[in-house]
Amino acid sequence: PRLDRHADLAAALPKALPALIARFDDPDPGVRQRAAEAVGQLGAAVPGTVPALANALVHRDPAVRRAAAIALKPADPTAEPLRTSLTAALDD
Repeated sequence: PRLDRHADLAAALPKALPALIARFDDPDPGVRQRAAEAVGQLGAAVPGTVPALANALVHRDPAVRRAAAIALKPADPTAEPLRTSLTAALDD
């Protein structure tokens, strides 16, 4: 049934996060940007998403930083580690 497929997908998402984060350092800038966007689309419901995006705010690639900032827009900016990363990103 359809609900089983959704449950299976929801269970698989946390497992996908490390692979997506690893792509933040892919040699292809398009892959880096799409990986950051994909992590953002996972949303805060997947544990580790907000910290990963917060860390991406200081990534060397501006496209990754931009995608992370856009994805974090709905997040609470006073929560750690987001507050620390946002403060560090102010120098960008």
